[in-house]
Amino acid sequence: MVTAMRHIFSLEEELIEHPEEAEEIRCLTLNQNKPTSGLKGAHGLYGTPAWWQSIKNGTMPQKYVQGTIIRLLYQGMENGEPNAFELQLQNNSVISESFYYNNSSDVNLFQVGKEVKIFYVFDPTKRGFCDELNPGYAKIVVDIWISE
Repeated sequence: MVTAMRHIFSLEEELIEHPEEAEEIRCLTLNQNKPTSGLKGAHGLYGTPAWWQSIKNGTMPQKYVQGTIIRLLYQGMENGEPNAFELQLQNNSVISESFYYNNSSDVNLFQVGKEVKIFYVFDPTKRGFCDELNPGYAKIVVDIWISE
C-alpha cells in the first residue's frame, strides 16, 4: 500500500519568504576574513539560481531518506515542546532531524508512527573535512514530506 504524503517543507519556499536567511549565508561564503566559516560556494552561492540548478541537474551530492517517526525529541533551549524527531529508516538505522515546515499548523503532523521522506543536499564547506562531526559539507534539508 502506498501512503499519501503531504509536502510540508520546501527550502525554496522558505527562502522566498525569508530571503535574509540566504543572504546571511551568502555573505559568509563571500567573506574572505573568515576562510574556514561558511559554505565554499562550489555549486553556486546558496539559494541563487545557479545553486538551485546544481541541485536540479544533480551536480551537488544529494540523498533521499524515508522512514517512520519513532520518537519526538526536545532539542536546544525551546519551551519544552518537541522540535525534533528520530526517524527509523527502511534499513533499520535511526537518524535525528529537526522539525521543518512552511506552515506553522503543520507542526502537529509530526507524530510517532508517521512516515517521513526527506530530501538532503550536501554543500561543501570552506573548512573541508576535519572529522565525523565536521565532514566537510553542510547537510541541507531541501524538502520534507509526511504521511497524512
